[in-house]
Amino acid sequence: MLLSKRPEAKLALLRSLEHRNRSDELVYTLTTRPPLERASRLLAHLADTAGTPDPRTGITHITGPAQKDIAAALQLAVSTTENALRTLRYHGIVEARYRKFLVHDVDALRHLAGPV
Repeated sequence: MLLSKRPEAKLALLRSLEHRNRSDELVYTLTTRPPLERASRLLAHLADTAGTPDPRTGITHITGPAQKDIAAALQLAVSTTENALRTLRYHGIVEARYRKFLVHDVDALRHLAGPV
């Protein structure tokens, strides 16, 4: 009812949904890209959309997904996902905990994610 009375609200909602769909497509449909790039893109996306930044430390907390969930979302083997996450941990970009990822450098994730 509100949307029928306020066409500008309807348009804003549709634009928001379209933006979200496009950003999700850039994460989940790039099956030809290398696993490190795909995992970096997913973690950067999660940091931007669902992450909780800590202003004191600059670390972004992503709560919820396990490595198995990331592997399933990216259609990768768990061992392949683990190798990609190991690389991110080695470089100090991400820290993995039980059902939580601590992102130390979101910009580095975006850089590893490659061009859009």
